[in-house]
Amino acid sequence: MCNNVFSACLSMLFLLLLTLSGRAEDSSTKSDPPHEVHTLQIQGMELRGEEIDYKIQQDGRHQISLRGQAEMRIGVLAVEADFIQAGYTSTKDLVLDLKGQVSIVSPLSQLRARSAEAMFDLGAKSLSLKGSEKEPAQLTRYISSKVTQLDAPEIQIKLSQTDAMLIKSQGPVEISERKRTPADDFPVLQAVSHDLLPSTPFPSLELPAAQFTPVRSNSLTAPIQEYPRNNQLKN
Repeated sequence: MCNNVFSACLSMLFLLLLTLSGRAEDSSTKSDPPHEVHTLQIQGMELRGEEIDYKIQQDGRHQISLRGQAEMRIGVLAVEADFIQAGYTSTKDLVLDLKGQVSIVSPLSQLRARSAEAMFDLGAKSLSLKGSEKEPAQLTRYISSKVTQLDAPEIQIKLSQTDAMLIKSQGPVEISERKRTPADDFPVLQAVSHDLLPSTPFPSLELPAAQFTPVRSNSLTAPIQEYPRNNQLKN
């Protein structure tokens, strides 16, 4: 009699453990629901993110912090990252600090950039890109029927007052060129707005491969209308 009761208890305990194990497995396989993305419109800018923090300091400086699926649109300029921190007194002097899966799309400049981190100074017209250990930073320019792509661990772009563009890279660099396809097209522009480079498109930056050997630092300053042209450029 005692043996039968003991066996029945063991069976019930075994079934209970199986039930609890199944529930635990179901709960672990279910992914968390996506967080809500909030939107805020301020001074011609559209801010998006799971968390949005916006404040104005006593000196009039604006501070913006976007976290989680962060996105900022300034006119036609679109910036995305996991985390975006911005500061400015006037939007024309906006400075952005971007971290995690950075994407910058600039239709006026016909430019796209991807990196792990980036610093973007709208007033100084400068952009710094930094790749990760697995993926380099990437800068892509679209001019007419050509697409020129530059890959490097770090890329710095600076536009001077004399209309010369300085591109500086750290580490080994690869430059490639291909024909443009419809998938490369940018949205149709409705109005001229903020951008990194001049609104008038200029020729693509094409450099002799010898200038991009794997050295510590590579740099070039070139007038906007004068560069050598090659069909395929690679390190």
